[in-house]
Amino acid sequence: MLLFRRRRSRLEQPTLWLPDELLIDLQQQATEHSPEETGGMLLGWRNGTDILITTLVGPGPRAKQSRDQFTPDGAWQQHQLEAIYRESGRTVTYLGDWHSHPHGSGRPSKRDRETAAAVAVTPDARAPQPLTLILAKRRRRWRAHAVIFLDDTLDPIRLNIYTRLP
Repeated sequence: MLLFRRRRSRLEQPTLWLPDELLIDLQQQATEHSPEETGGMLLGWRNGTDILITTLVGPGPRAKQSRDQFTPDGAWQQHQLEAIYRESGRTVTYLGDWHSHPHGSGRPSKRDRETAAAVAVTPDARAPQPLTLILAKRRRRWRAHAVIFLDDTLDPIRLNIYTRLP
């Protein structure tokens, strides 16, 4: 039996809003750690189908990085997340993760899909539809690719880089 997923209309499609200074920060971190992968957390909030990233959390001092894998320092990241959440008046929260693919495409890997699926079913994460932002290096430039975990798969979403919100 072949199952078809219902296509979302453009109005239902999530849009990720990322300030240009955070994109620059992500690109600098990816460059600093290249040729190894690096990554961290994406923090912010959702408003309907709009998802706004306001804060990045880096890999942490005990992160494990290699050419084809990244494992964050989870305890350090959790501490950072809790502090930012409190300081924001409980408005800035965990939305998903970012990482680099210095030698690959912007497509999510099998491990990326497994990680997103695990986050989606982890009650403490409170992120049933986690984001994954991948920075892929092509022709010496980092390009950002955004996906969201919906209906048991990672779907590409629109990524808007902005200087000032419209």
